[in-house]
Amino acid sequence: DPSDPLPLVAFVQELIGIRMSCRSASEAKRLGRTLTRRPGWDARPGQEPLKVEVMRGLLKVKFRADSVLAEQLLATGNAQLIEGTTWRDVFWGCAEGSG
Repeated sequence: DPSDPLPLVAFVQELIGIRMSCRSASEAKRLGRTLTRRPGWDARPGQEPLKVEVMRGLLKVKFRADSVLAEQLLATGNAQLIEGTTWRDVFWGCAEGSG
């Protein structure tokens, strides 16, 4: 059942495990692509894609209130933060002025 949160939790835990075992984000991205995506990962009618929901949860963990990363993020103030990519990821970042 795609609406059951338990498989999603297991999937996110698997993603976190992959990322923690990798030496770089690009290695994690490559390994992450080997996982079977859940229905609605890239698009869900009337809702944001599931990948946005997962990313929001991961970012909440990454930038939890007591972390050094949270302090660094807050120190940027109102600066616009843009991930520039060379692999044309215009969903999460910006490539050649698009995104």
